[in-house]
Amino acid sequence: MAENAFNKQSVKLEVRNEFLGLARENSTDNKESFTLEEENELRLLVGGNSTDVKIELSSGLAEIYGTEMELNKEYSLSPYSSISVFTWHGCVINVSGNPEAAYVVKDTAMILNVILHASLEERRLQAEAENKKGPVIFVVGPNDVDKSSLCRLLLNYAIRLGRRPLFIDLDVGQNSISLPSTVGVLTAEKPADIVTGFNDQAVQVYQYGHRSAWQSIIFYYLLLQRLGLTVRSDVKQKNRNVRTSGMIISGCDWSRCEIRHHGYDAITLVAMHFEIDIVCVLQEERLYLQLQNDMPSSVEVIFIPKLDGVERNREIKSQSREARIREYFYGPTNQLQPFTFEVKYSDIQVFQVVARSVKRNTHFLSDIKENEAKLRSVTLGSKLVDQILGLSCADEFQEDIMYMPVIGFICIINVNLETGTITVLSPQPGPLPKKILLKGDTRLKKSQ
Repeated sequence: MAENAFNKQSVKLEVRNEFLGLARENSTDNKESFTLEEENELRLLVGGNSTDVKIELSSGLAEIYGTEMELNKEYSLSPYSSISVFTWHGCVINVSGNPEAAYVVKDTAMILNVILHASLEERRLQAEAENKKGPVIFVVGPNDVDKSSLCRLLLNYAIRLGRRPLFIDLDVGQNSISLPSTVGVLTAEKPADIVTGFNDQAVQVYQYGHRSAWQSIIFYYLLLQRLGLTVRSDVKQKNRNVRTSGMIISGCDWSRCEIRHHGYDAITLVAMHFEIDIVCVLQEERLYLQLQNDMPSSVEVIFIPKLDGVERNREIKSQSREARIREYFYGPTNQLQPFTFEVKYSDIQVFQVVARSVKRNTHFLSDIKENEAKLRSVTLGSKLVDQILGLSCADEFQEDIMYMPVIGFICIINVNLETGTITVLSPQPGPLPKKILLKGDTRLKKSQ
């Protein structure tokens, strides 16, 4: 099953006047033109009820997270999406429809981002000269500090230079590669599409099953350990360009835990198992100082401060996750019609990962053992309705299938206990290509 495209939700909010360095020219039919000067950025937030927001570059040059916009081409933005259009030399952007917010920002972090990109490219050139692995950068920080946007920009700039970096998204809450509650890996081979991102490129997706790393922290740590070993081994088998292009890794929101405890442990674990060269800390100065003190001298720790912008509230973040799940089955504007078919429950095997629970203030990183996370068989029952299941790539049961990729997802929309069957929603027609499925706690909520 191919991964479908996903997008994001947006917010309804008031933008403070000082953010608005706007140069709007009034027009009819809900259209506005924004004139951006050199190194300005246009930020757009699309609401949940907005289905016809489009942007167009009418003059000049502009890019979205490193992907160049085509002149006079309209781009349709999905509901709940948010984007930033940047120009180095000035441009005019036409916006049609009714976005929740549209404003121009003059003070951006773009110069810092480009300096970071140049530093990575210098390391890639050195890796080529010495035939070694390319730089591995880990981007960390709380929610809504544009971790995924920075990673996308770094990937696109690298690709435009002919590089083929590996991208790993460890953020199970707002994953930019696949569904929430998963971890994704892809080799970026072409610039991200402005609307759909990297979704048309080959990916590997691992089912974690929860939308917060803290819900099953033992399993999350074990998954990171195993994934680090797998990725490092796989990269050695790749061609020279992929090996020397390095990796760009996006982390979870660690701010919900004390820096000295689980969140901080997770950062150091990733640094160790993925052999990180650079840790880029967004906004959290305390975390930056702590890492500077604790990281080995071989790891460079850099800091990008917070710039003024719009933050989404918790409700909007939740709605954004739900929209991404629906989009997998129905498309960004409900334009897709998924397949439904019955499956005999006896023909498949459904498992759930059960791991030891821990207290938030427990220091336990060095004590984790693989047998602390196990698979448990899931029996047929009405509670499975609306449940998202990942189809394991495994053909036969193995104890470590929890660490193996999934090839896609289905949703159980009905359970018939009398016939022992389930009715599933699927992006692909039946029958199911695999018989081993993994369950977490992710569900498809019914549309309002």
